[in-house]
Amino acid sequence: MFSTTPILCSVCWITTSLHFFTI
Repeated sequence: MFSTTPILCSVCWITTSLHFFTI
């Protein structure tokens, strides 16, 4: 398993931002 915690966090942040902007 790779330590892609930062990447995952970034993806989560982007997804959340997109959702907020969409709403």
